[in-house]
Amino acid sequence: MPHPLDREDMESVIRRWPDQFPAGLKAAAEEDIGAIAAAGPFDRVLVVGMGGSWMGGALVQEAGLATVPISVHRGYGLPSGPLERTLI
Repeated sequence: MPHPLDREDMESVIRRWPDQFPAGLKAAAEEDIGAIAAAGPFDRVLVVGMGGSWMGGALVQEAGLATVPISVHRGYGLPSGPLERTLI
């Protein structure tokens, strides 16, 4: 039973978080990334998100799984500075 203050039952969402990885990998494998790849090559990746949407980028960044630098921006808008050759 959720905590009385957890009206959205976020505890259950967080506990089921690992189950989302196989679904995400399957969805990514089915995606045609030809148009994105054609726009590259990219020198870096910028993941923007608030709430929990930034976590995937942070996970890849911290695990050292990317071949280019990954930055995570957790705020409204985009960070200042040049964004050329950046996959956002």
